[in-house]
Amino acid sequence: MNLKERLTRTQANMDELKKKMDEAAASAKEMHQLKKEQIEAGMNALDAVVDELDSTIEKQLDESFGDVQAAEELIEEELNKKLHKELTTAQGNLEAAKENARLAKERRRSKINSMRLKLQMNVKAAKEKIAEKKETHDKAKQEKRIVALLDYADRCQELALASALEAEFSMLEAMAEAADFIEKYGE
Repeated sequence: MNLKERLTRTQANMDELKKKMDEAAASAKEMHQLKKEQIEAGMNALDAVVDELDSTIEKQLDESFGDVQAAEELIEEELNKKLHKELTTAQGNLEAAKENARLAKERRRSKINSMRLKLQMNVKAAKEKIAEKKETHDKAKQEKRIVALLDYADRCQELALASALEAEFSMLEAMAEAADFIEKYGE
């Protein structure tokens, strides 16, 4: 094989290397898209868990409110018994007992409203904490992914640059040898 054929073959090999590098870049883009889709699927699954947790909290609140209403009914029954007993003992104490019952109801309602407000605030705070934790987790995960991808891209660039420099050096060395060959022996 003469020198021109070797140079042509080396050039063809360089072209093939460039083609393979382009194919590798396209493959890396496809892998990146696939990872992005996997992350989105994970996020959707996390959203479903948060929705389920919200539903569970709401059910528990409904049950708590039901317990409060049952307690209210029991208290009201006891008050009615007490009022009836006092009515039978003395008509004069009736007005005082009615006033006491009214005040007790107001206090009870005030306590119940306070409990409801406290429960609502706790639920709101829990939802905010969940959202904050989710955002922090998502942010950290995405930052970690970005850093990993950038590190990988840097390593790929370094490898590609080293390969290109090595190919260029080999090409220059071959050309120098070819020039030396032509000078010594002619074409």
